[in-house]
Amino acid sequence: MNWIKKFIFGWTFPGFLVIKKILKFVPLLWILIIFYPNFYVEFWDFGWYCLLLIVFSRPLSDVLPRLGILKKIVALRKEIWIISGVFIVAHSIWFFLNAKMSLLVWLTNPDYYNLTNLFGWWMIGMYIGIILTLTSNKFSKKILWKNWKRLQRLTYLFFIFGAVHIALVDNEKILPLSIVVSLWAILWILAYKKIILWKK
Repeated sequence: MNWIKKFIFGWTFPGFLVIKKILKFVPLLWILIIFYPNFYVEFWDFGWYCLLLIVFSRPLSDVLPRLGILKKIVALRKEIWIISGVFIVAHSIWFFLNAKMSLLVWLTNPDYYNLTNLFGWWMIGMYIGIILTLTSNKFSKKILWKNWKRLQRLTYLFFIFGAVHIALVDNEKILPLSIVVSLWAILWILAYKKIILWKK
């Protein structure tokens, strides 16, 4: 039981660096979509759940500092984001390839940038995701300096765009998504106001 307590409430654990290294290889699994194209929706789901882990971990860690495990997740946000971004972009690209649409039509058709339909939220969100994925490295961090953190805040915008896109695809998910986004907003406000619910 002691190791469980250390894992949940502690700040470090022996396997952290191993997990960090393993996560760096997970994005390479995007190639599986070539062999299992019918699972492109599952690729989105996996990327989406990774994204939820990212956007919730930071405010939760600030509001519940007693839970050391949240700090560990925050420390892995870069690796988890790359996984999320790669899988979501792979889903998006495969969708258009499967629809047999030309790249030119895909990029220039104004209907795909119209926020009154699901494609608008998806396309703009995908561009945000690509930018975030390409800048999730030490080189970009060094070049952008202070602006790098500001740029990474677009992750939250990407999260909102993704939630709206899912809601437009499946109306039955509007309620659960509204709850998820509302919960995140509450946690973000609490963290911004530096309100701590469970101290160390």
